[in-house]
Amino acid sequence: MVKQACSIPPWVAAPTGALSRSEIAEMVYSRFRQVAASDPVLALELVAQLAARLERATRKLHDLAFIDVSGRTLRALGEL
Repeated sequence: MVKQACSIPPWVAAPTGALSRSEIAEMVYSRFRQVAASDPVLALELVAQLAARLERATRKLHDLAFIDVSGRTLRALGEL
């Protein structure tokens, strides 16, 4: 999973934790472009992960804006 560190405002603070042992790596954008150019399969996998995350975030925002609590609960139970 890729996360752009600068997307979180510096004044936002929240406790975080991993569900399992994790390793985090970062690289400058120019190096990422080099890696993506040399390994298109990796680039496509990253784009797929980002697209899936965007889709989930968009759906959650839609649900919060347009569906009441009982509707959100019903949808969550249906997804189990």
